[in-house]
Amino acid sequence: MTGISVVIPCYNRGAYLRSAIDSVIEQRYAGPLEILVADDGSTDNSVMIAESYGPRVRVLRRPAGASRGVSSARNRCLEMATQPLVAFLDADDVWLPGHLAALAGALNAHPAAGMAYDNGRYMTEDGTPYGERIAPSNTSAASLLLDCFLAVDGVMLRRRALDEVGLFDETLLYGEDHDLWLRILERFPAVHVPMFGYMYRKHQHQLSKDAVMWQYAARVLDKARCRYPYANGVVRKRQAVISYRLGQVALRHGRVAVGLVQMGKAAFYDPGRAVREMGKWIT
Repeated sequence: MTGISVVIPCYNRGAYLRSAIDSVIEQRYAGPLEILVADDGSTDNSVMIAESYGPRVRVLRRPAGASRGVSSARNRCLEMATQPLVAFLDADDVWLPGHLAALAGALNAHPAAGMAYDNGRYMTEDGTPYGERIAPSNTSAASLLLDCFLAVDGVMLRRRALDEVGLFDETLLYGEDHDLWLRILERFPAVHVPMFGYMYRKHQHQLSKDAVMWQYAARVLDKARCRYPYANGVVRKRQAVISYRLGQVALRHGRVAVGLVQMGKAAFYDPGRAVREMGKWIT
């Protein structure tokens, strides 16, 4: 079977890292499998846990306190990876049985595809499942531009696709995965595997998603429209979503003037949706 490089970025995730690594080992994948953990300057016991697996896990260390972000950590792994397929797992999440074999099988069955992806489940901090994350069966760069429905844990890439489009953009604090998936889908088709392959953990230590996240979403959009001929209607719909979300955040924090301006922009970019939403509000 085709070899896989597993990329696990880690920063102070000692409470969850063992579960993540164990879920990779328990895949029992029949082909070559290398596990790379990039510790991004953790100050907890993350490095000790990763190194306790011995030669089964390759640990790339950064000095404690010298974090450079998740994109940098993932890119360090990708620069060292040796296998033709690459799968990603965040240090606080886990894979479900059969995830690797199913995605690798899908890519082997579709030689032109640059990406395979599956569905996932949400779980609480203590690991209790409570919801599902279902990806659409058909996707394209245009549909993904409107909504980043692909989770990092549920994606497998061909290395040659990465070699063609480049690695994660380390200047993006948010949306770095959205940006990379778009660059791949602009050149390669993707294949969906209709199974639950991962569990995404929701906990209090995750980054807050506020105005900054939507400002980075605007940067991802700007990069995409300069790089690829997206239809104007698709671009405007994404601009409307970003403006609407920025408006929501501003109003929530009492910045009424800013919020109303952003809401006005959302209506300008997508007037049809604005009318429908206003009708719902009036009703």
